[in-house]
Amino acid sequence: RIYMLVRALLAMGMYTTGRAQRVCQMNACKANYWFSIKCIMKESPFSMLSYAFVMVLILGGYGLMIFERPIIEDSGMEFNSYINCIWCSIVTMTTVGYGDFFACTLFGRIVAIIICLWG
Repeated sequence: RIYMLVRALLAMGMYTTGRAQRVCQMNACKANYWFSIKCIMKESPFSMLSYAFVMVLILGGYGLMIFERPIIEDSGMEFNSYINCIWCSIVTMTTVGYGDFFACTLFGRIVAIIICLWG
């Protein structure tokens, strides 16, 4: 994660030089952060997509753990384990839906919908 952050910052510096700004100005676009992300996506799409995939798994699992933890006793599911939340994110993202872990609260379902749409 830190590697990609440093790489994005370095790329932002590379894509915001005077030459890049002149080229962007000729093509009616701005040399900003989004431009550098598009350039990184063009140069190495697999690494950028895999990074985004891993980040959605991590953040989605954390969101499920936060929103589903208060009703562990009522639902009977072990959402206090981060590994189970990551497993639920993977199963939701791949739309397999084993049924062993699923969201019960409103915000947990919203997080699950976001994870499902990303996958």
